[in-house]
Amino acid sequence: MNSFLKYRSLFILGLILFIIGLIWFLGERAESFSEPQEALFHWDEQFMLIPADQMNDEALFFFIKRQGGNLIYGLISSNHHMEVNGIQAIQLDLNMVLEKNIIETYKLEEQSLWYFHSDTQLEDSELTLVDSNTNGMILDTYSDR
Repeated sequence: MNSFLKYRSLFILGLILFIIGLIWFLGERAESFSEPQEALFHWDEQFMLIPADQMNDEALFFFIKRQGGNLIYGLISSNHHMEVNGIQAIQLDLNMVLEKNIIETYKLEEQSLWYFHSDTQLEDSELTLVDSNTNGMILDTYSDR
């Protein structure tokens, strides 16, 4: 009789652990995303991802965040620059403003933060990614699309 109670207790404990594991799994699955940009949009819907380069199965994106309608900013390669409605955005070389260990930890070598502020709303603004070496246009898009 004692061994029956022991097995029954183990069965109930196992069942409880299984139910807890199932609840945890379903909760984690609800927070998982099939594409990286889905996680970004889940966190903040104001981000806009624009493909900058694609090779094989990998793509490089730069991002823009619209804030208050008159400020947009993003992270791009240091050998590019951004133009908003034909005006070059301000660009900060992260190597010049961040400590070396931060640059290395977050793999920000040769990256720049760009931003553009306007007194007017920036909806329907033309955004152009430009190669700084050749001044050739890499990508042209609009901020609300």
